[in-house]
Amino acid sequence: MAPPTLAQRLALSRTAQRRGPRLFTTQACAEQPASSGSSRASDSAKLAALSAVCYTVLALDVTSSSPMLGALDASTHAWVQSNVPPELRAGLFQLGLSNLPLGLSLLASIGTSAAQVANAETRRSAATALLAATVAFGSPLPFGDWGLLGVAKAAVGRERPTSLARSLSFPSGHTAVTAYHSLVFATVLHPRRQGPGTDRPEQPFLPAACAAIAVVASSRVLADVHWLTDVLAGAAFGAGLAMAVAASDKLDQS
Repeated sequence: MAPPTLAQRLALSRTAQRRGPRLFTTQACAEQPASSGSSRASDSAKLAALSAVCYTVLALDVTSSSPMLGALDASTHAWVQSNVPPELRAGLFQLGLSNLPLGLSLLASIGTSAAQVANAETRRSAATALLAATVAFGSPLPFGDWGLLGVAKAAVGRERPTSLARSLSFPSGHTAVTAYHSLVFATVLHPRRQGPGTDRPEQPFLPAACAAIAVVASSRVLADVHWLTDVLAGAAFGAGLAMAVAASDKLDQS
């Protein structure tokens, strides 16, 4: 058999060069999910830690003898008293404007969790989300100031700005529950993969979750049943817990 000619050897060399990067890319794609899962878990854990720091700073400030944010609370309360008519404030509280986004968040989160518990692939994530809600709020469906939220309210013992609502004020339970359930649904229960070779999931409901938190927080302040720092702490409480669940979920997937 005749040895290969120079042209044949060059053709074989070019073929090997083309296959080399392809094999490397295949190997890299095979190794990518584990590293990307760990990276996403780390990002979620950092957000959870940041939320915990924000909540702690707010709680320490509120309970101090000379709160630095007291002027912000007082000015916001004075603005609401001056610019929002009493009838509108009472209407916002009685009609429960904040209950609509809160209810939608609960429906999305609890309903999806209940459906995913039956699926072996998603059972762990759904069970973790339900367990965290039970620990934080006393049950997956909040019926009052129970769980860690109740402990946090009792530890601070802050009164409401008005007598429309009689329970303790800090942190805002409505805001905390909405933040937790909306963010858990958006980041844990309903993320979509962008496609092969990508390391970030698509989260189409994340803007809606942020909007729900903003509507609930602002309506509680405008109804004059919470100080501004109450709703900021409630958002930090719920978001921190949601990000902790997300970090656990991403770590399991890595």
